[in-house]
Amino acid sequence: MGKSRQTGNHSSDAKKHIGRTWKNKHKTKDLDQIHADMKPEVAAALLHQAVDIDVTGCAQHYCLHCA
Repeated sequence: MGKSRQTGNHSSDAKKHIGRTWKNKHKTKDLDQIHADMKPEVAAALLHQAVDIDVTGCAQHYCLHCA
């Protein structure tokens, strides 16, 4: 017997673009954006943010290098 014609018609369509989805989902800052954040006036504003209860850690723990 030969291969079935129905193999992979529906289930594989959703899996074709999973790499592209993950690439866009886990987007981080580029090096030029990190460098711009490390300027003294911008860094001071990022490190001393007002308390925001909706943000993780109340927006009090910000790492310039990891951002």
